[in-house]
Amino acid sequence: MSDAAGQPGGTQRTSPRHPRRLVWQREATEEPLPAPEPGILHRARVAAVARWVLLPPWAQALVVFAVSRVIGFLIIDRTGRFQPASIWSGPQPGYLGMVGLWDGDWYHRIADNGYPRILPRNPDGLVAQNEWAFYPLYPYLTRAVMGLTGAGWPLAATITSMLCAAGAVVLIRSVTARVAGPSLAMWTVVLFCCYPAAPVLQLAYAESLSLLVLAGLLWCLQRHRYLLAIASILIAKQPDQIPLLKIDSDQDIAGSRDCE
Repeated sequence: MSDAAGQPGGTQRTSPRHPRRLVWQREATEEPLPAPEPGILHRARVAAVARWVLLPPWAQALVVFAVSRVIGFLIIDRTGRFQPASIWSGPQPGYLGMVGLWDGDWYHRIADNGYPRILPRNPDGLVAQNEWAFYPLYPYLTRAVMGLTGAGWPLAATITSMLCAAGAVVLIRSVTARVAGPSLAMWTVVLFCCYPAAPVLQLAYAESLSLLVLAGLLWCLQRHRYLLAIASILIAKQPDQIPLLKIDSDQDIAGSRDCE
């Protein structure tokens, strides 16, 4: 006769343990495996981050600027491979040939020969295009770099523009950090260096110099060094600084009202 479990002789059948459960129990009693050592790429990334953190903020800004200028070099050089022949150069001028195109040629003429004493005129008697449309500071600075380094115009112009732009980047970071904090200041530098027209910062154009003067003027105003601000405007003699004079006057008016 069967018992309640339906087994003859009253003996209850025991089911064997699941083999997978036995494996899990054995693994639970073993010591955990040591963590794998980090790979070369991981160690290099950690070391790079550590070096970045140790850099002073102005050096971090210059690193961002240097990396962006390498990208700018690749863009300009690649574009030069598709540049057709023009009045400034032959076809496919390459990087150095692209540097001196357009306005850069006028600056080159100023650096070599200065300004014409007699204004050139076209057949209609109107003043023709000439060097007087461009300001003298940039070409004369570039001529000084040519004399110091022995480099030709395209390379000297690139050096001048990049030095001015590097100084502007450091000042922009410093000015922004005072009003927005160091993190946002660094992001400002990144956006400034990577915006679509940023390759102009290394061409034979005066934009880098103008940005340096503007950033220096804001830096002086922020620290109430007004004599240096005025001197920067007088030295540069660029019309871009005129709106900043109104900013300065508005700040003085607001300050005098607060004092009252």
